[in-house]
Amino acid sequence: MAKKEDMLWDEVIKLNSKNGRWLKVLELFRSMQLTFAKPNSATINNVLQACGKIRALNEGKQIHGYVLRWELELSLAICNSLISMYSRNDRLELAKAVFDSMNDHNLSSWNSIISSYAALGC
Repeated sequence: MAKKEDMLWDEVIKLNSKNGRWLKVLELFRSMQLTFAKPNSATINNVLQACGKIRALNEGKQIHGYVLRWELELSLAICNSLISMYSRNDRLELAKAVFDSMNDHNLSSWNSIISSYAALGC
């Protein structure tokens, strides 16, 4: 079960994400990591969305590293968020690499990768 502090961080990040405060989401996530709180998958998705919205590729790559370190790449939702984040940062090859690495694909996965190709004119 998640600790109360972890859940509090998750909620604050979620609320800032809902309000479109993308820079604040990234700032809060950095602070969360300094306290060694463990984010849930919804928080990772919110942070990846922020990276896509403000075109923060380096931060997105760092989050991807975090995902790999904690073996969260098994989550379809996180992989779909990675695909979208890389696409919004004009990195179709990285979006495709994530898609290709997935063991399973759902409708959202296919929509994400097809939208990526369409958005980047491929």
